[in-house]
Amino acid sequence: MKINKRFWKLRLTLIIVVLALMIVNNTFNLNQQIVGLIQGVILPILLAPLAFESYQDKKWWLFTFASALTMISILSLVQSIYHFYVLNY
Repeated sequence: MKINKRFWKLRLTLIIVVLALMIVNNTFNLNQQIVGLIQGVILPILLAPLAFESYQDKKWWLFTFASALTMISILSLVQSIYHFYVLNY
């Protein structure tokens, strides 16, 4: 499998951001709704390139799994945003 350097750099950067967010969240008391929304945004960004690469490599099981997980995480993110605005306004 050929490694796409752009997607690899994106994944590595986002993993570093997630680790930094987890450290900051444990060090300081942040608003849990906002942290959850940020982590909900990062997961589809990590999974979408995996789905795209597996589609190009014709690995159908991995493509199906990554696509389904991406769609579920996007839908749960939309639900979280909706609940965040309904409860705050």
